[in-house]
Amino acid sequence: SAAALLVAVAQVVAVAEREVAFRCTRPKRGFLRLRRHPFLKSALHFDGEWSARPSTEATFVLVWLAPGVAQLRARRGGFLTMLGADERPPWMVTTTSESSSTNATNAFRVEYSSASLGPANRTAGVRLFSERARAYVNCLRAGAVRGHKAGDRDSAADVDEPSTLLEVLSAPFDDDDDPPRNV
Repeated sequence: SAAALLVAVAQVVAVAEREVAFRCTRPKRGFLRLRRHPFLKSALHFDGEWSARPSTEATFVLVWLAPGVAQLRARRGGFLTMLGADERPPWMVTTTSESSSTNATNAFRVEYSSASLGPANRTAGVRLFSERARAYVNCLRAGAVRGHKAGDRDSAADVDEPSTLLEVLSAPFDDDDDPPRNV
């Protein structure tokens, strides 16, 4: 049930670090992963294809700073951060070498959803809100991940909308077709 899922998620909060992967739920179900960017070191995108197992570029270490607030450390180094509206390019999710423990603006608020995303309530839904950019991580079309609203509204910070709901999975990631364990 959704209540049991939220209890399981709450138990994970007691764990200081956890290896996780995030998958977009809309418009496509691809894992969030880092890719090279022309002038940023890297930028967050999502795969266009559904897969049961995330690649190394799609796994992050969730480091809890306080209840509901975490930093996301990329497996290959650096911490995720979202650029603000006045930075270039605006609303991009990229990496920085600064940890949230020394720079709290790189923290993300992790908001849990009671919605069931998978068969038999086996996966949890979350929204990631950037404290720095004051916007939600949003899966747009063509693999883009940004903090702004879609289409003509790209000058406004994203709000709690369907494309901001992410499926969160925790390690160990299964080798078979069953969904990985939820956090």
